[in-house]
This record gives sequence, structure tokens and C-alpha cells, in this order.
Amino acid sequence: MIAGLLAGARWRLGVSSKSDQYGRVREFDAQDAAASVFAPREDDHKYRRGVTAFVTGSTHYPGAAVLGTRAALATGIGMVRYAGGEAETKAVLWQSPEVVADLASFDALVVGSGVDPKDVRRTSEAREALDRARELDATVIADSGALGQIAKRVLGGHHVRRCILTPHAAELAALITKLEDTEVHATDVIKEPEQAVRLVTDRLGCTLVLKGHRTYIAGDGPTIVVDAPGAWLATAGTGDVLAGAMGALSAVASKRDVAEQPEPQHLAAAAVWLHARAGWLASQLNAGNSEAASALLSPIDELTRFGPGAPIRASDATAALPRLVGALVASKLRA
Repeated sequence: MIAGLLAGARWRLGVSSKSDQYGRVREFDAQDAAASVFAPREDDHKYRRGVTAFVTGSTHYPGAAVLGTRAALATGIGMVRYAGGEAETKAVLWQSPEVVADLASFDALVVGSGVDPKDVRRTSEAREALDRARELDATVIADSGALGQIAKRVLGGHHVRRCILTPHAAELAALITKLEDTEVHATDVIKEPEQAVRLVTDRLGCTLVLKGHRTYIAGDGPTIVVDAPGAWLATAGTGDVLAGAMGALSAVASKRDVAEQPEPQHLAAAAVWLHARAGWLASQLNAGNSEAASALLSPIDELTRFGPGAPIRASDATAALPRLVGALVASKLRA
């Protein structure tokens, strides 16, 4: 079904460089991920290191704001800013007093996690943040409640230069339904994931991250596939952690020399790889397998010897992120 929609979209759009990438898939490893992770320079300060802003969470889902901001801090950002209601802001600051409660300036924006599209207050605040991101030429990572806003903006002629969308299968199906005026279900996306991500990337010009045990990342190059070493990340809140890590990597990279800056597709894939490995490490540590920390960058087929691991919470994955970032930075120094 989606393959047919993709063919129709390609015909309407013309065969662009992005459309030509359809059918080409590549895997992503530790060396690839390391190219999107940067240690602080000696003359860095909090602003030069990069600033990530968040318009996430709501009265009903304040945890999304807490999880995302904590993940950004754990990934190595210079500053995290947050804008939300009193309840969400209090929750964020209680967990992370380093967070600054305003949107004065930023290099990347994470928007939509834990935001109900029917929540008038939060959707209005998200819209204002997207306007601010456009003024600042900041990278936008749009999750959950902001996916429809991005699509509406792009289709309305308001270009978003660097945007990364992070839906799961049901959210991507809903987005395709709006774009193509044809009812698409999560099962359709699951059957044709590569076609689904390529369709939306071609239509909107955004990097598309279809989250799952096997994650598909479509952008300017061949579709990237990242497999998770385990399935314990299938728990509430882990998508918020991923968005936070992605926002941090994007902001940090934006402060590097132009020649060093990875494409949004590769930044997104690096965040997915980090997130997957952090979940795996957390599950191994929870199972008492401390020796797993010595194999953080190993190929995925070498990790099965450690066993299946144990249950984790989303915050366990966040706690494991600094080790993964440190291991990737160290691997660059050894190269």
C-alpha cells in the first residue's frame, strides 16, 4: 500500500536526490556514531558548547519534560532551556536545577514530547517555539504532539531548514494519512517501513526517524538502519530520552566548524545508536553483568554472550548515556 503512495508522490514531486535514495539501506556502527559526538574544547563555555531548548511535557505528562531534559544533560550539552506551565517547570527544575526556565536563545529545539495536540495552551506554546526556532535557524526535533504542526508548516510553504521527526509506527501512519488523504494504519507502516520513512522525507524535506527495535532513519542519503541489542527499551518514556539525546547532539554539533558538522540524518542515527546501547548497558547492569561495560562499542552480534539483560526504566537508559558518550569520544582519540 505505502509503496504505491510513494510511487505517486515521487511522480508528483519529480525524482529528487532524496527520492533516488529509495531502496538503498546502510547499517550504522560505533565508528559512524562517534563522528557525531564531540568532546568540549579547551576554550568552550556553556554557550559555545551548545544550547538545547525544550517545549515538552504537559499537566498530564510532566514526565516527558523531565526525561528529555535529563537525557540532554547526560549527553553533554552546554545548557538546557525549558518552557512550560508551572507544574511542568517545577518538575523539571526539581530533577535538574541546571535547567534555565526560558527560551532566550538556543541551537536546537525539542518540541512535542508529552504534548497532546488537543491541549490548546501547549500547542500554542509549541507554535511560538517553532517560530523562535526559525528566527534562530535552530535544528528542530519534533516528537509526538508537534509532528502535525511541522507538516502543516512545510505544506503551507514555511520551510523548516533542519528538522528531525521522531514518530513511532502509529504516529507515522497518522502523519501519512494527513499527507496523502488516504487512511494508513500502523500495521501498514510496520509492513513497509522503508517506503513509509522515504515517503514522508520526500514530502516534507525532514529527516524521519521511525522508532522501534529496528529504527529507520531517512534523510539526504541512503536510509540508515539501527538495530537495538535488546528489547528492554520497549517501556514508557524511552522516546522522550531519545529526543533529549538527539537535541543535545544537534546543538553541540551546530557549534563545530562547518566541515565537522554531520548531516541531520547522521546526527539522528547517532542519537538512536547511543540510545539503543544505553538501554542495553542499563539492562545488563540491572542483571548484574558489570563486565558488559567493556563491550560498549562492540558489534551487535558480539553482545549476545552477555545474555538477555533485565528490566529497565527510561531513567536507567539516561543514567547510562554518559558512559556511552565517553566511550565514543575516547574511540576518536585512539583512532
